[in-house]
Amino acid sequence: MNVKELLTRYSIDEPVVYVKKHGEWVRMERLPPYTILEVSTTEDTIEALAIDAYVALAVCRETSTVEDARPYAVRLKIRAK
Repeated sequence: MNVKELLTRYSIDEPVVYVKKHGEWVRMERLPPYTILEVSTTEDTIEALAIDAYVALAVCRETSTVEDARPYAVRLKIRAK
């Protein structure tokens, strides 16, 4: 599933997306082309482990499972505006 599908599943029309970089949450200006690996939710936030779609294609082409892509994954936090 990608980020757009995730937003549709949780009925979020206007998302605020953050990515964890160097231990801090940084707001993203646009939706990232990420493939979602895991999802957890709270009342107001969705947290997802995701991998850049292009990296996923390259890694998964070389290996047999998505699990092998985990080291390249990032943590996303998504909230509705």
